[in-house]
Amino acid sequence: MSHADECGIAPISVKDNRIVNGTDASLGEYPYQVSVGGFCGGSLIKAEWVLTAAHCFDGSENPANLRIYLGMLNIASPASDVVILTAKAIIRHESFSQFTFANDIAVIQLSSPVTFTDKIKPICLPQADDIAFGENAVVTGWGTREFATSDFPSILQEVALEVTNDTFCSSFGDTTVSLCAYTPYKDSCQGDSGGPLVARSCKGSGRWVVVGIVSYGVECAKLGFPGVYTRVPNYVNWISEKTGGTSCT
Repeated sequence: MSHADECGIAPISVKDNRIVNGTDASLGEYPYQVSVGGFCGGSLIKAEWVLTAAHCFDGSENPANLRIYLGMLNIASPASDVVILTAKAIIRHESFSQFTFANDIAVIQLSSPVTFTDKIKPICLPQADDIAFGENAVVTGWGTREFATSDFPSILQEVALEVTNDTFCSSFGDTTVSLCAYTPYKDSCQGDSGGPLVARSCKGSGRWVVVGIVSYGVECAKLGFPGVYTRVPNYVNWISEKTGGTSCT
């Protein structure tokens, strides 16, 4: 089965029109979710490629020392069938700014292609402008449950957030490279960086696409302040250039 047949068909359709607040995910519910070294999240976009945030790395890392965990639900006690691979290459965006977090995107080439299973499948990449403002999107990760604490969950967490319009978001980031998601008292947090914000494609395919990458915010779930995400639809050409072709929509 091709990547186009596999991607974006996880059983996360149950999240339509439903807000969840930091609840445990189920095994296989987000089969594209990966853990990058236990310190960041990421999303599988092709058998050999993971999408994540540039700020997860400082550029000095040895890819061979980086471990990528795929098909994992419990980060504290990974199941025996969790796939652990090293990296062949870490490619950060050439114009990433560690000061403004502009172009906060990176791709990781895995040491070998992973075999897709019920627990390991890619997420689709979006088309240009494939963002449904005002609709719910879902973010997942093993980050802290509260700002500036060490309360890390063992089980992958999920939360639904509303994708805000650019007028609101422009007060918090450059909307040519970022998008915002905000629902009061719900958010991603430390340790979720690099993880996926996914939504139903608004281009007619009905599949789930990764529209954002967890980038930054003011604390976590602070009232009136959204989470800011790398605007993935604006980087599909860059991703294609680095990985040798885009995934499906």
